[in-house]
Amino acid sequence: MRADRRHELKENDLAHALEVAKVYLHENGKRLGLAVTAVIVIFAVVTVAVRTRAANIEDAWRRRSELSYKSADEARQSLEKLSAMVKESADIGFALSGLVDLGMQSLRYAQESAAPPDPDFNALARQAFEDLLARFPANPLAAGMAHSGLATVAENAFVLDQNPSHKEEARRHLSAIVDNASFQGLPFYRRAADRLAAIDRTFSVVRFAAAPPPPAPSADLADPAEPAAGAAMPEAAPAAPPEVKMQRVRVNPDGTVEPIEEP
Repeated sequence: MRADRRHELKENDLAHALEVAKVYLHENGKRLGLAVTAVIVIFAVVTVAVRTRAANIEDAWRRRSELSYKSADEARQSLEKLSAMVKESADIGFALSGLVDLGMQSLRYAQESAAPPDPDFNALARQAFEDLLARFPANPLAAGMAHSGLATVAENAFVLDQNPSHKEEARRHLSAIVDNASFQGLPFYRRAADRLAAIDRTFSVVRFAAAPPPPAPSADLADPAEPAAGAAMPEAAPAAPPEVKMQRVRVNPDGTVEPIEEP
């Protein structure tokens, strides 16, 4: 009898729960339907966005692989296209790699021009490395390559205009590598230290010193006798070419110049 009573009570509880659920669904059915629909829509939108982003990144890498740097003209066009792709891409890896490629290819053609360094390619390299440093300052590899590249840009600029301010610019970028412990062990660290030690020699101007005047002829070598009338005049010996000496000089920040003693 007690078992039957317990069974009856359980059936009553179940029936009551179903009745409560029925009433709740009747009163809140539309609200629940909208919530479920919203979840489905959000999931669909996120899925489409993820797939679209992946497709765009894949397309950017494909277009980048088709760029050509066989000549200076092709390089200019390719660098312009790559710069636009880097600005449009939301992928961090693509942006970092693209900026490094922009800087290195620009430096390459700055040096390979008919009259190196080419100022236009050097300016492109400066912009690329400055963008790289601004976007990835906490990435040791990116920041180190940017500082190293900007030091080279300063060296090229000095060759173009001999402005001593470029020397301090290069010193600042090389010191940023040498003085930062996080760069130790990276391939450009030792190179930066060597470049910093030789910076005075790198930023020096080679000027041609005037040759000294030829010595006066010795008195005992002069022939006082006049040549006989009608006699052929002896041909004068060809003058020796003037001696040209090169003197390497250092340009100081205040614009003054001082010679560098050769070892």
